Amino acid sequence: KAGTWEEKDMTDWMTPRVSTALAGTEVGFDGGMAEMVAVKDVEGSASIAQVRGKRRHIFDLSFNVEVRLTMFGAGDAAPRTIGGAKLVFTDVAGDNNGEHETQLETAAGTSVADRRSLEQWVAHTGQGLRPALIAKLDGLIAEYRAL
Repeated sequence: KAGTWEEKDMTDWMTPRVSTALAGTEVGFDGGMAEMVAVKDVEGSASIAQVRGKRRHIFDLSFNVEVRLTMFGAGDAAPRTIGGAKLVFTDVAGDNNGEHETQLETAAGTSVADRRSLEQWVAHTGQGLRPALIAKLDGLIAEYRAL
């Protein structure tokens, strides 16, 4: 029948799984370690629709990942922690072909040098924490699409 549409709300399935999927993500690098601390403010929706006999997995989410960067000291110097930053996932959607939009937010008073370190090891698209988080997020999306 033309125009057949059936939809099941999956928001309650998807939103708690974002935190679970990303939990414990950390990446070591020469001179330090970047890690996720917590997932906060998960918002959005998810649903599975049957449209003209085809199953469609629809989702549109946003959330914050609180992060911590530890820079190991040279020699006997104590490690230094850079906190108060978050990687904001502004657009995690079924129609964005895995191009999840993110932006780095830092605490007031974060030094320029610390912000550069956070950009390099947390927010960079090709290294550090962001690609590790996205790999886990993509695993969750694959699990959702298999439902």
